Amino acid sequence: MSTFAVLAVWAVIVPAWLSLRTDPGPRRRRVSPAAGVITWLFVAVPSLVQLGVAPGLLRAGRRDAAVIGEGEVWRLVTALVLQDGGWLGGAFNLGILAVTLVLVRRWLRPRAWLPLLVGGGVLAGLATIALGGPDGAGCSMAVIVLLLGTLGRVPAKAALPALGIALVAAAVLLTAHDQHGLAVVLGILAAGGLRAADWWQGGGTDVRDLADGRDRSGGGGHAPA
Repeated sequence: MSTFAVLAVWAVIVPAWLSLRTDPGPRRRRVSPAAGVITWLFVAVPSLVQLGVAPGLLRAGRRDAAVIGEGEVWRLVTALVLQDGGWLGGAFNLGILAVTLVLVRRWLRPRAWLPLLVGGGVLAGLATIALGGPDGAGCSMAVIVLLLGTLGRVPAKAALPALGIALVAAAVLLTAHDQHGLAVVLGILAAGGLRAADWWQGGGTDVRDLADGRDRSGGGGHAPA
């Protein structure tokens, strides 16, 4: 990833982190840190093994369009727990994953963040292949989808500026033919989908009022995932 692309990615990540620091309110139950640690280890352990003692794992499990086309579709998942950027790139990816999980657990439960992380990473990998992007591995695109998707649970006043910046960054990244732009677009779509689902389940109630499964009118509603 070029220096220019790295700066664009940081322009996506930092505002989204700041938005997730918004107070979710006393009624929203926060997830135990253990769930985030387990999720991080799921990615970090194979990454560190590959970087430290088994570099051949990268070739065996990376996203490779030709091999995936021959049937090894599992590479779309294994590519998420390996790192093609060496120790520096791996530290960056695992670092942003750790910070993101700390913040995401304020808004989502694992049953919601795991599909965003894994599913988002798989979809970003498929989109990269479909558009002729490079082979590779890493969790950065999955983290971007998770991070931006979670903004669908944050009050609009805090979330929209970060999503607006992300939209501009996506245009910049896509113009530069960087696959992270695809992940940004998927993350924005995920945020919109999550917000729309909450609005629908709450009968038009703002997502902030669904924190404990109640709306302002005292009705039923549904607790967020």
